[in-house]
Amino acid sequence: MKNRISTKEILLWMLKAGGIIGLSILSPQLPTNLLKGYLKHRYRLKERLAKLELRGWIKITEKQDQLMLELVEKGEKKALYYRLEDLNIAKPEKWDGLWRVVIFDIPEEKKIAREVLRNKLKQLGFIKLQKSVFVFPYPCKKEIEIIKNAYEIMPYITFMIVKKIDHEEKLKDKFFL
Repeated sequence: MKNRISTKEILLWMLKAGGIIGLSILSPQLPTNLLKGYLKHRYRLKERLAKLELRGWIKITEKQDQLMLELVEKGEKKALYYRLEDLNIAKPEKWDGLWRVVIFDIPEEKKIAREVLRNKLKQLGFIKLQKSVFVFPYPCKKEIEIIKNAYEIMPYITFMIVKKIDHEEKLKDKFFL
């Protein structure tokens, strides 16, 4: 687990949350207060923003006395990638009796994404039923969508919610249900 959040992660997630953010050019305290603890000086904010724009993650425009920051598609993907690192699934107090099944058939040219998906599912607590079939007892559709979008593997993954599954008792034991 990461101990430190990078400035670019903060900026990308701020933009993801707000779509477009305006930073006042006339108020030097605003950027410093906004990113307190991460940026000490206004020039560093501009420097970091310029790097993000150079990478094609954000678009910067000046409008009257404000800098307008907009997250572009490439930045959206990068923000999703950062979200993956801290992704986890909340465990409800009571199990609803349904199984969440993830099935995938990811082509060889996306082999790295396939391996990352397997590892991420294991890390999240899924149990492997077969090489490309994983099961989990709690709601997790949103988290699977994040993974699918981040690695651009949407068409290769099927998510199912099922009432009964073979060897259910063994699964219940493994998940302590």
